[in-house]
Amino acid sequence: MISVPSVVNFIDLGMSLGLMNNVSNYITDTDPLKLRKATTATFLISSIISISLLLLFFLAFSFFDIKGIFGLTDHADFKGINLMIGLFAIAYLIGAPFNMVNNFLIGNQQAYFVEIGKTAYSILQLLLFLIAIHFKWSPYIFSVLYILSISLINLVIFFIVFFFLRKDISPSRRYIDTNEIRLVFKNSMKYFVLQLMTILFLSIDPMLIGKFLSTDSVTKYSIMFRVASILTLPVVMYSSQILPLINDAISTK
Repeated sequence: MISVPSVVNFIDLGMSLGLMNNVSNYITDTDPLKLRKATTATFLISSIISISLLLLFFLAFSFFDIKGIFGLTDHADFKGINLMIGLFAIAYLIGAPFNMVNNFLIGNQQAYFVEIGKTAYSILQLLLFLIAIHFKWSPYIFSVLYILSISLINLVIFFIVFFFLRKDISPSRRYIDTNEIRLVFKNSMKYFVLQLMTILFLSIDPMLIGKFLSTDSVTKYSIMFRVASILTLPVVMYSSQILPLINDAISTK
């Protein structure tokens, strides 16, 4: 079950990738409100999808054979697993719309802010993992702590960017435009299937560890991954600084 968090690197399932790949076009558009309409449309679409999936999850959850899907034994903590899945879904889907700020920053060639956010939630995850281990919490809680930390950091970045740094393009119901919603949805949907396939591949390694070793091994794997993410920060930050220059060089070639 701890392998589930490996899918959340693509937390909004590609719904804001349409925005990311068109930020430069929105900025140079003759309509000065084009970018604000796009951020509004993207946030609205992501919110509607997240709320719909959350409602669908709670409606359909009772029909799923959780024991059969995950190969649980009769001795497994079935109630604990049910609770973990419910909390994970809530934290995942509520936080999903706020991930659009990361794709906006990448599209605006400010990916270094995104890497700072990744480092922040890696540190937060590590602290929460250590607290959970110290107090001997159920191993199933690690999935919830993982996604909760990502959602919290994304929420903080969202408010910093759209309510302090770039209030001029923050999502607002005053700028809801049906044509823009249709365009953003069309641009984003072509990445949706790609994201689902990527999720499948990214979830394989911890699943194999859990299957052939143990859930404790997956927990250790998750902790080591967090530590490695923090230690490799200088390299990651340097790469993010170079990315805008590469994009500029390609676009002006």
